[in-house]
Amino acid sequence: MVKTDTAATPVGQAPSLTITKTQVGGQNPVTTPGTINYEVVVVNTGNQSLTNVAVSDTLPNGTIGTLVKTNESITNNNILEVGETFTYTISYAVTQADIDAGNTLVNIATVKTTETPIVKTDTAATPVSQAPSLTITKTQVGGKTQ
Repeated sequence: MVKTDTAATPVGQAPSLTITKTQVGGQNPVTTPGTINYEVVVVNTGNQSLTNVAVSDTLPNGTIGTLVKTNESITNNNILEVGETFTYTISYAVTQADIDAGNTLVNIATVKTTETPIVKTDTAATPVSQAPSLTITKTQVGGKTQ
């Protein structure tokens, strides 16, 4: 007769991630129209692979921008594996209207996955520096000078 015994060891899943939004190019503070470049980095800090990674970026004008994934640090399979980093880039074209408004340009990145359905966010804020100035010139263009 064979006797057996089993021991059950629970496996604790702890999905977790971070998201970091950073301005990596362009003026800071903004003084003229131009382009601001941003980088978004998502890191799996948990103990479980994360699937259906959905990263979104709201630009300072309120529109949803198009992120470009530039790197998957471990494998190129769209699964954010434990310890893996996904890196994205995006740009925003600063307009004269942004400068005229004078408000800080706030860019918001968000991420969620199947395993971490609560949205995580990070922002990058770029101040706008206004420098209003004008000149006036008056020139006599006709008539007597005396």
